Amino acid sequence: MRIPASFCGLVGIKAHFGRVPVWPKSATATLAHVGPITRTLEDAALILSVIASPDERDPLSELAPSALALAAGSDLTGLRVGWCPSFGYGHADADVLEACEAALAGLAARGASVSTLAPPFAVDPASAWNNESTAVLQPS
Repeated sequence: MRIPASFCGLVGIKAHFGRVPVWPKSATATLAHVGPITRTLEDAALILSVIASPDERDPLSELAPSALALAAGSDLTGLRVGWCPSFGYGHADADVLEACEAALAGLAARGASVSTLAPPFAVDPASAWNNESTAVLQPS
């Protein structure tokens, strides 16, 4: 959701499982995420705050909605941001790293705590992705 949105000059929030309840259940339950696509970050945060609510039909839905502090100029003190410039098996272009670091500096200037994380993978996890995304149930 984030990538197609950014290709079109929009903002997409890929909400984690449970943030936005899904009913009826998705056919791609482990791959699909529900979240807003909007023209601005503020609109995305507003829509997410509306659609993020508990639903007893979705066992993954959160019991209570989370507060969002994404409005421009808002104080982000207490927000923790984890940043990993490389996933361990691949590296971003210099201009991409520069843009990310500028965004992180903006978050830190608004009070967020930014931490650099260790790369999560030593090798390309494509085979694991391929196994999950192309799995076919075999009749018994």
